[in-house]
Parts: sequence; C-alpha cells; structure tokens
Amino acid sequence: MHPIEHLRYLARLTCRRIVERHPACGPLWWLCAELLTALEPRDALRRCVDGVRGDSTPAHLAEHLATQWSEGGMIAVNGWSWEVALALVSSFGIEVCVVDGDNGADHMVRVLERNEVVTHLIEPQRAAAAVGECDAVVVSGAFAGPDAVWSPVGSAQLASVAYCAGREVIATTPVGTRLPRVFVDAIVQLVDDDTRGDAWHRDIESIPFGLVTTVVGPGGVESSAGFTTNGLVPEAPVATELTVRSAM
Repeated sequence: MHPIEHLRYLARLTCRRIVERHPACGPLWWLCAELLTALEPRDALRRCVDGVRGDSTPAHLAEHLATQWSEGGMIAVNGWSWEVALALVSSFGIEVCVVDGDNGADHMVRVLERNEVVTHLIEPQRAAAAVGECDAVVVSGAFAGPDAVWSPVGSAQLASVAYCAGREVIATTPVGTRLPRVFVDAIVQLVDDDTRGDAWHRDIESIPFGLVTTVVGPGGVESSAGFTTNGLVPEAPVATELTVRSAM
C-alpha cells in the first residue's frame, strides 16, 4: 500500500471509530466529514474550530425570545443544552420550566439560577401541565436531517404537547448539526445496534418539522414551513466512508 493511501486509511478508520463512540453527536459527524473530504484537512479543521467558536445560534435565539416576549414570558426546556442556556441567561424577564430526566436538568437549573433566571424544576409526569402554562417550548437539536430534528428523549413529548396547545415550538440547530440523510440513517442504526433495536430504548428521538414552528441556527431564525416542504439543507458533506462500521 502506498504510504499516502495508508495515511488515508488510518484517517478513515479513526473517524469511523470516533463517530461510533459518540453516534448521536452531530457536530462530530460534520467535523469528520469535512476532514475526510477536504483537499487541505488542516485548513478545514481550522474552519470548523472557528465555526464552533463563533456559533451565533445562542445570540439568534436570545434575540428571538426578546422580540417575541419583550414583556417577559415562560419557556419550557428539556434538561441541559449549552446554546439554550446561553440564550436564556441573556434574555431578560424569561422564566424557565426545566423538565427533569436523564438530560442534565439539575445542571441547567444551577446555571440559570446562578445567572438570576427564575427557574422551575418540573417532574417528567407533570411536563404536559407545565407546557400548557408556557408560551413556548425550546428543543435542542443533537443533529437534524432533511425532515426532522433529533433531540434528547423527552423532547418530542414537549413539542407534541406544545403543538396541540398552540404554543410555539423552537428547535435549535447549532453549527455542525445539519446532516445529510445518509448520516442520520447511520446514526439511528448505530444507536439501535447499541440498544435493543426498538425506538423506545433510544436516548434520542425524532421531532418532525411539522411539529416545529421555528428553527434557530447560526444563519438566524427561520420558519419551519420551508423545511417541511423542501427539507433541511445539510451543512456537512457526504462522506459515505463514515457510514461503514470500523473493523476494530
């Protein structure tokens, strides 16, 4: 094997093992795909790092919340999310209902209360009642495909209740989370391989864009209507070698 091709093989193997260890982390798939398809991987890595560091998703979300509820409002969230937390601590007058579960709810409460945000920790069985009292639900996207955003388990429940109650459902898609369908299918397969293969055993779940009102990402605030019709455009290039299970 030519030395250069050997290095390419090692790079593909390494990237496969990275995404297999953390299958539901959308930005890792985006990063690995960028590196594997780039003519200058070092330059691509710098661009990706700069993109993550300069992600304006929290700023766009904070601005949207401030515009929609300038006199104050109440938002429901599902546990911890870094971009949602940053936006909420920047939004004056917003109260937050944090639904408890296995998604870092206690940490979210501590961060918000430390920044003097009025916060309520909600038991999962009371989540529907809390959403009914809120103005909107914000769900954090671990990754998103053409027709849905995938979020930690419990998020679909909040989005569904909010949709039925006529509340706004806001989904965040930070830098690196918008993936092509082939990656989404591979992620779901990896997650199912590590569990029992049933949807109710997953730690992530799909929220169709039909349930979502607004999508917030680094490009700004967008209506989900366009995604429902045309699909979400991925930001990650298609690197099919990532979808092949590693030999190690």
